[in-house]
Amino acid sequence: MKSVLVLSLGGTIDSAPYPEDENLYPVNSSPNEDNGGFQVLNAIVNKRDLPIALKQIRISNKDSKDINEQDIAKLAKNISNEKADRIIVTMGTDRMCETARAIAEKVKTPACPIVFTGAIWPLANGLEKSDGYQNLENALLGRLGSKAGIYIAMNGLFDSADKIRKDFSLRKFIKKDKN
Repeated sequence: MKSVLVLSLGGTIDSAPYPEDENLYPVNSSPNEDNGGFQVLNAIVNKRDLPIALKQIRISNKDSKDINEQDIAKLAKNISNEKADRIIVTMGTDRMCETARAIAEKVKTPACPIVFTGAIWPLANGLEKSDGYQNLENALLGRLGSKAGIYIAMNGLFDSADKIRKDFSLRKFIKKDKN
């Protein structure tokens, strides 16, 4: 049985629903206590009858713009102290790349793949609207057998965190230019 540790920081993936009108895209997410990301991961494991044991630790419940050094230190400590075959970090997308880089500096030799993921639209907006379902599935099942390292799984991409960036004007993650 494989073990997957889910470290939750909050952010859009676990936030209250956004208005359905795309012109009203909020600047900040509103925290929601329902642990939607962890629930979706459990549903994926159960539906597919996967030999995966999930464990969750909530680090914070914040918009990623509010993540501070204490949150990053707590995240790094949990990554270093907990044993798992894969670690999934769910968080807001605005500071995901910066947080992944900070973790790469603090956790020099990760013991397993550490996969950052989140959503542009909250899980609370439903399957039709939220990209969170696909991102979580990709974080859980993408690139099985990946070597230990820091990854981002967003918008159909799964790659090393240093090769992906968020395009704020497009509101999605893309591969970095090679320049």
